[in-house]
Amino acid sequence: MSSKPTLSTVDFSRLMPLVAASGPRVTQTLVDKLDEKLANATLVEPAMMLPDVVTMNSRVLLSSPAWEEPREYRLVYPRQGASEAGEVSVLSALGTELLGAHAGARFALGSGPSFRFVDLAALTYQPEAAGDWEL
Repeated sequence: MSSKPTLSTVDFSRLMPLVAASGPRVTQTLVDKLDEKLANATLVEPAMMLPDVVTMNSRVLLSSPAWEEPREYRLVYPRQGASEAGEVSVLSALGTELLGAHAGARFALGSGPSFRFVDLAALTYQPEAAGDWEL
């Protein structure tokens, strides 16, 4: 990881049990990556969270040279299922990268022919900035 992620104390306390209780549908690599992110995070009280940091339930606008149009996603907990279009679980490769990232970040996702860069163009909604951090 290039820089320390910033996480809210609320997200941190809700994510820690997920690392210990991750099920068979999640690869150990993703669990380890989330565990590493949690261990290295700078923790901030929700009311003090900068508005350009991706927190749980944030909506983000992503762009990639491989896509024709930017795409909006919401970062969700695994129990929420990421079942709706535009939802991404924190226990996915993209979700783990997004958590704690700042607007303007660039991620390298995939490998081989599926490799692509994805840019975090903007946050369109952050619960802490909206005062909704107890969701």
